Amino acid sequence: RNDFEVVKFKDEAKISKWAKSAVLHCQAGGIVNGQKGEGGMIFNPQGNATRAEVATILYNFNKNYVSVYNYMFW
Repeated sequence: RNDFEVVKFKDEAKISKWAKSAVLHCQAGGIVNGQKGEGGMIFNPQGNATRAEVATILYNFNKNYVSVYNYMFW
């Protein structure tokens, strides 16, 4: 269970059908937050991620999941 707020991306229709579930899980799990866009948060599925954005995704994954996994199994 997590306490992250689920935000509907304004460009959700541009996310491929096969990826929608994964995007939702990553957003709900606090791994991705989207980008501020006109009219709200966007995912920008056809865009390129910057090094800073990828670093943030990896950091969020590590903070929210890897550290929990380490404590559970060590």
